[in-house]
Amino acid sequence: MYRNKFLRTSSFIMFLNKKDIFAKKLLQVPLQQFLPRFEGRLIANPTLNSEELYTTAVDFIKQTFTTIRRQDKRQIYAHVTNATDFVFNVTCDIIITKNIKAAGMN
Repeated sequence: MYRNKFLRTSSFIMFLNKKDIFAKKLLQVPLQQFLPRFEGRLIANPTLNSEELYTTAVDFIKQTFTTIRRQDKRQIYAHVTNATDFVFNVTCDIIITKNIKAAGMN
């Protein structure tokens, strides 16, 4: 989606939802099974407890996606949440309000 020709000038908001489920899954399935580069984070920090593992994994995923933007001037905003509906509605409200003001329709 980031490389879609119709979205070349668009910034992105990435929602990492279901953080509670992700934290539990990390204890069952190693993240490096799907993202092999995560192994380096574990080697650097071999004694992580479950909360530290979760934080390290989320930071790694955010960094993986936000470094894409270095190729251009677009932004990628990452938010971790359990309440996508609320966050999505607030985000839509912010974007719509900003566009209305930009169009001089406030």
